[in-house]
Amino acid sequence: MSNVFNKVLFLTGGTGFIGTELSKAWLSRSDRHKVVIQSRHPEKKRSNEKISYVLNYADIEEPVFALVNLAGAPIADKRWSQSRKQELENSRITLTRDLIEQVKKEEQCPHVFINASAIGFYGLGDEDKDEACEVGVGYAASLCQRWELEANEIAEFTRLAIARLGVVIGHGGVLKKLLPIYRMGLGGAIGDGSQWFSWIHMDDVVNAILHIIDNKHMSGIYNLSSPNPVQQRDFASTLGKTLRRPTIIPTPSFLLSIGLGDMARELLLGGQKVLPTRLQQAGYHFQHQYLDGALAASV
Repeated sequence: MSNVFNKVLFLTGGTGFIGTELSKAWLSRSDRHKVVIQSRHPEKKRSNEKISYVLNYADIEEPVFALVNLAGAPIADKRWSQSRKQELENSRITLTRDLIEQVKKEEQCPHVFINASAIGFYGLGDEDKDEACEVGVGYAASLCQRWELEANEIAEFTRLAIARLGVVIGHGGVLKKLLPIYRMGLGGAIGDGSQWFSWIHMDDVVNAILHIIDNKHMSGIYNLSSPNPVQQRDFASTLGKTLRRPTIIPTPSFLLSIGLGDMARELLLGGQKVLPTRLQQAGYHFQHQYLDGALAASV
């Protein structure tokens, strides 16, 4: 195999839930594709001809075709203490600022820079939300807005797309945490279950990102979420049916609020009804449009 690669994908968060699948998909496209992953400890990683690890963007030897910035500490893993908020902000805003400064110093920018964000940008509510809607209220919305504003600093140097991600359904992520509970028959609605749950299957996350990379006319904001969001009680019911387990035990709102504070109120008890308007207008066709099929492919 030739050591000359014609398209290099640079990833932050490349060993995470989405990054791992995106790397596989990129490499499957051509024998001449390569992935370079930013790592805090590249010396501890096993590099090979197709995947290598670097400490900083400046350490890359080949020209980068596409850069996808997926880095960020998990937002729903812990209560939002002040120290946790600082960690969330550093892993998104500070990292993105540092990354862009490095990219600007290079002679050649990537052809496209895709920055992750989240549908938490829209705050809470039952109204349809698409890319034309303004930022909502709450910590998650503020965090997403600040992250996106930082990413906008690269827009004058290369094509920038921001991917606002819904809840990703796949082999890992949220399902990894939920499946043991549901398989024991202990799953159910969170609170009254009326809050909207905007989801997307991993296959569509990866394919949508590749679609953005491939189409030079695509820039700006894109919601990466299914065109068919559901209410949380319907998600619980569908997952139960998929596993053939009951879903009759609700999780009381007050317990979550006491235990997890604002994080529970914004991420678990609240929700957004998000639609991928611009993504579909750009010609993307979803592989998993409906929740039952997405869950059946993931459990």
